Amino acid sequence: MKSVLLFLILTNIPASLQSSYNDNLSDILSRLEKLEKDNREKDSVISFLLEKTKYCPTSYIGSDNGTIQHSKKAISNPISTGLLPAFHARLSRDLTNIGTGQPIVFDLETLDTTNSYEPSDGIFTVPMNGVYVFYWNLLTNQASGMDTTLMSTHGPLGFGFVSHAENYENGGNLIIAKLTSGTHVWVKKADKYGDFLHERFSTFSGYLIQETD
Repeated sequence: MKSVLLFLILTNIPASLQSSYNDNLSDILSRLEKLEKDNREKDSVISFLLEKTKYCPTSYIGSDNGTIQHSKKAISNPISTGLLPAFHARLSRDLTNIGTGQPIVFDLETLDTTNSYEPSDGIFTVPMNGVYVFYWNLLTNQASGMDTTLMSTHGPLGFGFVSHAENYENGGNLIIAKLTSGTHVWVKKADKYGDFLHERFSTFSGYLIQETD
């Protein structure tokens, strides 16, 4: 097609100008070929990035079929900050009306060394490959024993339980897991039982203990 276009143009201009036009058109065609090559390379990079990010979803479907949207703040680079990932958060008020499968949003963040925990939705985004420790503690009242799950992008990491008591009762768990960068981690209510969490004593925290490849 390019050669046909060049032929048609050259047959309709004076012979004295053909050399100049030929040089200009060759230059234009060369630039077009370079742009096409650059676009192919960009398409390849975009496809690679999409493939890498498809395993880091930004929403979750709970067992009650309610969608929880995740709005993540920018994660700091641990190398640039000089700090290893660590976070701690708790409830700022008593939590009630907790749906089955609903994430427990610990909305009062007191520590976040790499800006990786989002207090608006309770989700920690792993900033670097490594082995992490997570701990969550819940305080319920006499009517609200609760079964919970530490969830991740790729499935459950562990389970916790608070039993019924005559007054208040603590419960949770400590989990150690090897995770990859971009993985989301959060605590959710696992079943229909339990509908109260006390604010000051219900916490969620985690930290890196070893970086991996």
